[in-house]
Amino acid sequence: GAVVAGLLMAGGHTAIQTAMVIGAFPFSIVMLLQCVAIVKAVYNDSRRANQGVAATTDEIATPAE
Repeated sequence: GAVVAGLLMAGGHTAIQTAMVIGAFPFSIVMLLQCVAIVKAVYNDSRRANQGVAATTDEIATPAE
């Protein structure tokens, strides 16, 4: 908080913007990987459905004894 306030008072608006972009970059990579994962999941689900394999089971799971 104090660092940001000090930068703003010293006119470091671009420094704060740069820090925000650098901080958000790893999160952007994670989001991109999540997009790839969901596209793969949908593709594999459609392949499974086309081959007649159920994606889920209709049976009620019973606990192991």
